[in-house]
Amino acid sequence: MTKNLSFKIEFITPCFCGGADQKKAELRSSSIRGQLHWWFRVLGGTKTEEQKTFGFVSKDKTLSSPFILRSSICKPSTQNWTSSLNQLNYIWYFISAANRDDSSAAIGPGSIAKIEIIWKRELDENLKKKFYESLEAFFLFGSLGFRSTRCAGAFRLVETQTVDWEQNLLKIPQNLNKYEEKAKELKKYGFDYNISTNRYDKEKINNWVDIIKFAQKKLKNMRESYPSKTSSSLGQINPRQRSAVHFRPIKINDSYYLLMFEAPHDKVLANKNVAYLV
Repeated sequence: MTKNLSFKIEFITPCFCGGADQKKAELRSSSIRGQLHWWFRVLGGTKTEEQKTFGFVSKDKTLSSPFILRSSICKPSTQNWTSSLNQLNYIWYFISAANRDDSSAAIGPGSIAKIEIIWKRELDENLKKKFYESLEAFFLFGSLGFRSTRCAGAFRLVETQTVDWEQNLLKIPQNLNKYEEKAKELKKYGFDYNISTNRYDKEKINNWVDIIKFAQKKLKNMRESYPSKTSSSLGQINPRQRSAVHFRPIKINDSYYLLMFEAPHDKVLANKNVAYLV
């Protein structure tokens, strides 16, 4: 039987995630599972493979998930992060507009969460490999909750089991070069990414507020050319379209960096003919 997995992550920016009460933060396993679905699809998994890997329910057939996913906050943050929100009014405008600017509405930066994957049955080797690739991409480049494409809900992997299924998967990058090696691998799946220009910024910043302000300035500059009422990969208001461009802070040791990546349009956009911006 495949080994059960246990991980710990540290949130590096506020995570605005909740259940029925959106003003009360709650780390939900269903949200993490949803992100794993997303990464599985954009990394090339087919619908049939996704159903076999995660399970599905339809009118004619049901297949239970081969694993149980559990999550919990094991060490809440004590940071007073709400005092910084007034500096982020542009990139996080909708957080204030939705009354999510209270400390109880987000999991604060510095909080530690535990994620467990408990297997109920084996996957075949091909599906297992694809699942692990999705899991790695989620931990290195994923984010959770409201405004997750705009720096919110970013985290870093701080602890993982020693696993024997793939030596190169789920190692915690110890420096920026190692992180870049992993980021380069996204290109083969159709992501737009280039480390030689400002798409991967190597300016050292030592706190989460300044890295989001840095992203905010970049978003403003991009929106001058591509307003929210026009069709672009930044997303639009009407018809509603989620952004394919992700602003993702990363933290290595005590330094923060900004990763910008653009998901493959044929996987995430209704209008697949818009230009790539990243």
